[in-house]
Amino acid sequence: MSPYFADFETFYDPEAFGTEAELIGANSTHRVIGLLLEGGKPNRLWREPGGQGGIKVVPSGDRFQLPARDAPKNHQDYLLRIAGVDYNITEVTPSAAGIAELVLVPYKKRGPQHGGWLRG
Repeated sequence: MSPYFADFETFYDPEAFGTEAELIGANSTHRVIGLLLEGGKPNRLWREPGGQGGIKVVPSGDRFQLPARDAPKNHQDYLLRIAGVDYNITEVTPSAAGIAELVLVPYKKRGPQHGGWLRG
């Protein structure tokens, strides 16, 4: 891990500018700290894998930046609760040097088959 991000608790201190949240799974809840980032950052969508006909879009969902070690492996099985508001996690993207970003959308109950095809 990069020495720049070795002390996430200080960097993401909720008393300063960080945000406390809960990762809620079917059988567990974990407290995490990070940064709530509004709106999306530009991303490239492709019409076909490896194709050259892509377009840039900006996702409308908020993002939650946190230590990569705290990001859920099966993100589709979790929701993130921030200040009593629940969010579905649509994607986990590595950002840099031990940091991950959760792409969030407002919570909507998912069926038992949701994301099953991702896990095989």
